[in-house]
Amino acid sequence: MAATERIDDLQALEAAIWNELSRAVRERGHEWRVAVLATLDHGAADARCIVLRDLQAHERALVFYTDERSAKVRQIDARPEG
Repeated sequence: MAATERIDDLQALEAAIWNELSRAVRERGHEWRVAVLATLDHGAADARCIVLRDLQAHERALVFYTDERSAKVRQIDARPEG
């Protein structure tokens, strides 16, 4: 998707976004490959960078990996709604 390209149709926009996410999974240097995930820890924001590893477009799911012993896993378990 070209940076100057304007998409006015919502379905086309959604398709373009999932296409970019798919590229980000395959291309190490893609701008969308690394994101920031923020959770709450005792009422304070706790943010860290995460790497997009896969996606499941039909389920509208992004896949990231982490160590199950990490603080972010406990934080997400405690407040899965965000």
